[in-house]
Amino acid sequence: MADENVLDTRPKGTFTAIFTPPWWVDITNAKNGSILQVHHPEHGWLAFVFPPEHAAMLGAALVRHSGVCDYFAGTLPPSTVSVN
Repeated sequence: MADENVLDTRPKGTFTAIFTPPWWVDITNAKNGSILQVHHPEHGWLAFVFPPEHAAMLGAALVRHSGVCDYFAGTLPPSTVSVN
């Protein structure tokens, strides 16, 4: 990551989120990372490139969280997200 302090500026608390946005994953032309494209209703398609080790960490985190989400299913209002 270019700026480690950017993590300190991420949104925390309760805010509106986009649920189930359209997304797509592909490999970069140079075959040195994964491209994650996510569609934002106001900003269009946003593209992010993750090197293999970061793509693996993101994938593992999403798999871990999916198990927790199954456990807590239905406990949050659908348009509200809380982040610690």
